[in-house]
Amino acid sequence: MGSPITIGAPLAREDSMKKQLNPNLKAQVLRSAIFLLLLLAVGVIIAFALGQRLTAASSLKQNPAGIPCTAGWSAGPDMPSTGVRMVGVFFYPNFYVIGGRSMDGVDTDFTHPFEYDPESNTWTIKSAIYPDDQVSNMACGILSDSGTPYIYCVGGSAGGQTTATDRVFRYNPVADVIETIPSPWPGDADGITLPGGFAVYNNKLYILGGSGPIL
Repeated sequence: MGSPITIGAPLAREDSMKKQLNPNLKAQVLRSAIFLLLLLAVGVIIAFALGQRLTAASSLKQNPAGIPCTAGWSAGPDMPSTGVRMVGVFFYPNFYVIGGRSMDGVDTDFTHPFEYDPESNTWTIKSAIYPDDQVSNMACGILSDSGTPYIYCVGGSAGGQTTATDRVFRYNPVADVIETIPSPWPGDADGITLPGGFAVYNNKLYILGGSGPIL
């Protein structure tokens, strides 16, 4: 007779192999999970860092001086005078109020620009003097001439008057000097038209429409 057939031995070896494979499989799954978690964490950190960098760059572009500010509106210091019909121009790093008058009426026109310094949170009446009293309802914007930026202003009228001017002047806030430019605005050929809307594009000041003088 032949040797007896044993069935239990192979089954025992198979069970032993399964017991050896199960720990290895669990360890591999655990390593894969840890690796995926690390990749996810690195991705989150990179995304956060890029977001912070973009936010900082955008903030610096809007606020190159890095002056601390809080989102929202808050009251600032009063201007040196009440005023109407002025033009506001941001000329880094300060804000300038050009022209206008203290109230509607005769002999109320301003004669000097006002400067607001956001760092010190104060106003200053500048020394430069406007070339005339027709400084209400002007159109103003920043243009560069030979690399030097100026605040150019066009047209305007005086308080209580029914006429307008075609005069153009420019203000250098750094030197605090105003000079008249011999290039009259053609939109006031009738002597009674004030600038309408205005915008600066590609170093040019555009006047959009106009109207009769406002007393």
